[in-house]
Amino acid sequence: MSGDTERPGLRWWYSIVLLCVYLATFHIWTPFKHGHAALFGLVVSFGLFVGALEARRRGCFVNDYDFAFHGVVILDLILEGLLVPAREGYGFYGCAAAFAVAISGYRLNVWRKVCREGADGESGDAATPDGKTN
Repeated sequence: MSGDTERPGLRWWYSIVLLCVYLATFHIWTPFKHGHAALFGLVVSFGLFVGALEARRRGCFVNDYDFAFHGVVILDLILEGLLVPAREGYGFYGCAAAFAVAISGYRLNVWRKVCREGADGESGDAATPDGKTN
C-alpha cells in the first residue's frame, strides 16, 4: 500500500481450523454408533467453542455477528451429534461449503466497508466493524 493508509488485515486461522475440524468430525463419525457420536460431537464442540473464545480475544472476528456465525457452525455440530442417529454419504460437504461461502462473504463485505471508510479519510470517531467508535 502507498502512503500512510494501510488496510486492516483479516485473520482467517480460526475459520480454517473450524472448517477442517467440521469436515474431520463428520468423517470420524461415520462408523460411530449414535451415543458415541453424540459424546464425540459434544467434546469437539466444546473444544471449538474454547478456541472461538481465544480467537475472539485475539481479534480474529470482524464483529460480534462474525463470532455468532462461527458459533452457528459449532451449534450445527452439537445438533448433528445429538439428533442424527446415522450418517450416510457426504452431504455434509454441502453444509460446509454453504457455511464457508456465507461466513467468508460476510467477513469480506465488512472488511471491504472498513477499508473503504479508511480510504475516504474518516478519522477520529470512525466506527469499527462491530459498530463501536474509537
